[in-house]
Amino acid sequence: MKMILATGWRTRVSGVDRRPSGAGFTLIELVLVMLLLAVVLAFAVPSLTRFTTQRTLEDETTRFLALTRFARNEAMSVGLPIVLWIDSQDQRYGIEALMGGEPREGRLFEHALHPELSLTVVEGMLSQDALIRMVFMPDGTMGEMSPVTIQLADREENRLYVTRSENGLTFEILRPSEYALRLEQRQRTTAAVPR
Repeated sequence: MKMILATGWRTRVSGVDRRPSGAGFTLIELVLVMLLLAVVLAFAVPSLTRFTTQRTLEDETTRFLALTRFARNEAMSVGLPIVLWIDSQDQRYGIEALMGGEPREGRLFEHALHPELSLTVVEGMLSQDALIRMVFMPDGTMGEMSPVTIQLADREENRLYVTRSENGLTFEILRPSEYALRLEQRQRTTAAVPR
């Protein structure tokens, strides 16, 4: 004896379920599902692209910040000035030790900036050659000519700033709105100091 359940399944009284031989998805149903997936992907892909670009910027900025901390710690531990140099033309940066005011032979670290990103000095002095130099002294301070703020940007004009912290000894990452506030505070502090 066969029974048809409310779900459309046929079953035998013996308890063995069996689908009808013609059951399955129609071509129209499959096309509709594929069309729905294509629409969802059309909206998701641009968002994923923006996410990966932003993530690349954040990763590179974090790497640069870690290198500033490493250079400062290395200067204090070896007792020599350490230079974090930035070659804005070749889009590379790294660190090297100074001995007698001149770079020692061999660089301690060198890294190529991601091709989608750019690195520029926003606050501070540039050297006459293409190199930007941040000098970390053995006592933990920064050299007088060292830049205050470095900007990393991607092609979509997303920006992050690596700037000196308020105590002037370390660096921190700031978003554009945070950097604008910091600049405003610096300008107020500078204007309040009598000359």
